Amino acid sequence: MRASAFFIGYDFIQTYEMEILWGRDFSEQFPADAQEGIIINEKMAENIGWGENDIGRELVNVSRNNERKKVIGVVRNFHHKSLKLEINPTVLNLVSQGARYTSVRIRPDNVASTLGFLQNLFLKTFPGQAFEYYFIDDDFRNKYPEEEKVEKVYFYFGFLAIFVACLGLYALASYTIEQKTKEIGIRKVLGAKVQGLVFSLSKEFLKWVLLANILAWPAAFIIMTRWLNNFAYRINIAWWMFIASGILALIIAVVTISHQAFRLAITDPVEALRYE
Repeated sequence: MRASAFFIGYDFIQTYEMEILWGRDFSEQFPADAQEGIIINEKMAENIGWGENDIGRELVNVSRNNERKKVIGVVRNFHHKSLKLEINPTVLNLVSQGARYTSVRIRPDNVASTLGFLQNLFLKTFPGQAFEYYFIDDDFRNKYPEEEKVEKVYFYFGFLAIFVACLGLYALASYTIEQKTKEIGIRKVLGAKVQGLVFSLSKEFLKWVLLANILAWPAAFIIMTRWLNNFAYRINIAWWMFIASGILALIIAVVTISHQAFRLAITDPVEALRYE
């Protein structure tokens, strides 16, 4: 069985807040861990059919001259590849000295000061060496270059589409409402309230916005489902997401239309009827 291999230090699991399901972590109290011990992930234990009672058994690495290592612990599955791929069997080996990288968990506030402290500490420990670093979240984002590009494209084109749609809706509302100037004047003379007039003028446009949402929901569901199927681990599309998008669209439409509707609703009916 093929497995990914990591070479880690004593505090790796604690630093990344990984959970030990069975057994124990590497410890300086057990010097033999560096030569004999390994920790496997939950997926590997599942594939070989091991459970909590199998802690302490040996695994044979045929790719390294049948090297035998004792499993001292099982860690909960963790992602180290793209979420498009399923978690694979993973082995953690202990390297007590000579590590190429050091992982440090820092607080998100005052990052620049923390990096300066780490740089000074590094240069004191390794004089003459270059201090280089990267953030895990940046490394994580690098696993999804295409998704980041698509996100930016959708954001800008989505904003542009909404802006153009609002301009068109505003122009259409202005034209339609102007055609009803006489009607609004008569209704105001007969005692119609401003709120009722605004609602009456707006609902004609809002019903089409609502219809457009209902027609768009199935297409959006199909497209998003096909895209999410590219990921082994993904969220589920909930019904409330479509309801929320519909409400947001209605709010945008109301804001766009209400100005023109309110302006006409508060106009003096004499002005609307003076030329009749």
